[in-house]
Amino acid sequence: MKRIELGKNVEQKEGFKSFIPHPFPPKDGFDFDSRLFKKVDQATRLLGKLDGITKLLPDADFFLLMYLRKDAASSSQIEGTQATMIDAIEAEAKVNTNILKDVDDILHYIKAHKRLLIVL
Repeated sequence: MKRIELGKNVEQKEGFKSFIPHPFPPKDGFDFDSRLFKKVDQATRLLGKLDGITKLLPDADFFLLMYLRKDAASSSQIEGTQATMIDAIEAEAKVNTNILKDVDDILHYIKAHKRLLIVL
């Protein structure tokens, strides 16, 4: 694959170099490899397939909320929390009175995402 140069580093009189990008878009246009077009076609086909499968979901909103909970739990666990998605669901439903302290992080993450979705 051919390496594309996006600009050049230019020595400044103060002694530092600055990156000066080439004009965009390039005057000669773009020269894409045919393999890239195949990947774009494959990605488009798979996105269409995913869109079709989502039409089969009985409740897309419920699916998205559960996905949000899973994402919140996974992100929090990366940061070292011990709480799980099930812990967060039980805390939201007030099923369990022995709530881990880490569940609060997950619940705040979910709350922040819900607010973001309202804004979008």
